[in-house]
Amino acid sequence: MNLIVEKLKTLYFQITNKEYEFKLDEKLVDDLGMSSVVFVYLMLLIEEEFNIDVYHTVYDQFKTVSDLVNFIIKEQEKNQL
Repeated sequence: MNLIVEKLKTLYFQITNKEYEFKLDEKLVDDLGMSSVVFVYLMLLIEEEFNIDVYHTVYDQFKTVSDLVNFIIKEQEKNQL
């Protein structure tokens, strides 16, 4: 899980050039100030970095960093089946 958080932190920095700690309970909009454009771009990078499909994903389900991490873990597990 920590590896995923570190990768998310790196991807976010690539987009915004801002460094954040990326704690699991941080809210994407309220704490990180993530705009919808940044979020969509982040999701595209997540898709590429973690080799998962985000095409049919409903983005408003992601409120916190933990939501993103759990989604990535779940999708990676599906891909291993």
